[in-house]
Amino acid sequence: MDIELLNKLAKAYGLKGLKLVGRVKHGVLSNNYIVQASGVKYFLKHYRVTVAGRVQYVHQAKQIFYKYGVPVVLPLPTKSGVTYVKLGKDAYALFPYINSKQVVNGHELNTQQIQNVARMLAHMHGLSRQRLPKVASVGVTPWSAGYVKKLKQDFVLGANEMLAIIRAKKRKTQFDLQAERGLVLKLRLLNDMPIAFNMRKLGKPHFLHGDFHQRNVFFNPDNTVSHVFDFEKSDIQPRAFEVVRSINIIFFSEEFNIKNFRRAHIYLSAYCNVYTIPKSEIISAVQISYYRHILSLWIEREHYKNYDFRPDKFLSGNILYLKYFHRHGSEEFVDKIW
Repeated sequence: MDIELLNKLAKAYGLKGLKLVGRVKHGVLSNNYIVQASGVKYFLKHYRVTVAGRVQYVHQAKQIFYKYGVPVVLPLPTKSGVTYVKLGKDAYALFPYINSKQVVNGHELNTQQIQNVARMLAHMHGLSRQRLPKVASVGVTPWSAGYVKKLKQDFVLGANEMLAIIRAKKRKTQFDLQAERGLVLKLRLLNDMPIAFNMRKLGKPHFLHGDFHQRNVFFNPDNTVSHVFDFEKSDIQPRAFEVVRSINIIFFSEEFNIKNFRRAHIYLSAYCNVYTIPKSEIISAVQISYYRHILSLWIEREHYKNYDFRPDKFLSGNILYLKYFHRHGSEEFVDKIW
């Protein structure tokens, strides 16, 4: 963090003696910090979004959920009343520093925490059960035959570009070898994808957190959720997307074993006890998740094009995910967690 940013923040928020405490270690592509002024700590959020107006949208989403009783960590206003500061193309916002319990790894969650995280997600989804808020939205993209064809074409071009970079290297690292095998696997798995997909199978849209999992909540001593944060990916989409994504991140980032299936069942049951969801919607969301994993090149692109090696640690889990669903399919997976 440079002194220019600290000075701009201090002026905007009226904080004397603002100084850096340290960088937040958690987060894949995040550059967030803990700062302090007059003995008070703050969380400094760096927004990676580049779309004009996106930060305002994210903060609006926080306010909407907060209004309906979700314990959202709200951004602090500057002296002028806005809730973020721009420096060049980047945006930054100050938040209160929350000194509550966090669980970094999903396998460390106890049963009460699993149930309470699921209940919070169901509660948040239930807020838009009857009516969606009036906010801008990316919207649901129809997976028409033309759209799927374009996705596949773009993926093949990108995958072949990554393979060319890897195969041109005289000495390959372990990551290179793993990435090469993964890319070859994904090109083969394109045959698993349908010509088109009926997105109506996913159910009606809801207002979503967008990135809901154990690392984006804080816990009270009694294992209830004390705070929810990081709404950067908030959008209006079918809720099955977020239910399945949260299950993938919390329980299946590393292993598909009996214990994780049981824990995922506890999570999904707790969700359905608050706001039931049809099994067919979960199956459809799992299918789409599998297709998106096949088409994803973000780990490889970050490594070989942007020289950012932080996502490297997710490559093995990504390949494991692909192999599992190619072998077992979405319906078998859902049967195990239902």
